[in-house]
Amino acid sequence: MPQESAHLEMLRTGKLVPEPLCYDDLLLLLASDRQLKKALQQCLALEEIEDNSVTSPPTVDLRQQLLEPLQVLERINNNTHLREFWNLDTSQNEGERLLKWLMQIAKWSNIKDLWLHLQEYCKQQQLAISADERVIIEQCLHLHNAAYEGNQVSLVDCQIGMEYDYEQHNALVAQGTVIVEQLLPGLQNLNLDRVQKPLVRT
Repeated sequence: MPQESAHLEMLRTGKLVPEPLCYDDLLLLLASDRQLKKALQQCLALEEIEDNSVTSPPTVDLRQQLLEPLQVLERINNNTHLREFWNLDTSQNEGERLLKWLMQIAKWSNIKDLWLHLQEYCKQQQLAISADERVIIEQCLHLHNAAYEGNQVSLVDCQIGMEYDYEQHNALVAQGTVIVEQLLPGLQNLNLDRVQKPLVRT
């Protein structure tokens, strides 16, 4: 239409300035001006690229990251005397029990007390620790070492059939000269000092 063409020409040449552009003016320019259309399309494409380049942070599965200590805690919950040793409060929720227990195993004194508790339990029962209890103490040491790098601790095993040495071993009953069973592995610290001797049966 002649009137619309004339208005468009005034918009292009800036003869309407400083008159403010209205919504209809913008639509008219977009519909008729190829260069403006192209510029707008380029701006939109650039915005889309920038949006796609911003990746959202990965979802952190906290429970998956805490899977190992949670599994150890579950083993302890299923073991009556170890649950009592750690004094785990079943009225607390899982997160509260886990936090309390992790704070306990970070202390070296508590690790030594755990070993002494297991030794006393073995003596009372006249039995070796179970495979599950072995896993528990190994994982407790692993978590302790991760939390307290200044004092790395490990278990010390002895070989069945080797000669009994009172300086290296602790016999359940003072009889015999050959080790026939290990009831509890020993405890050794970072400096390779034998903190506790393996408890054995001769």
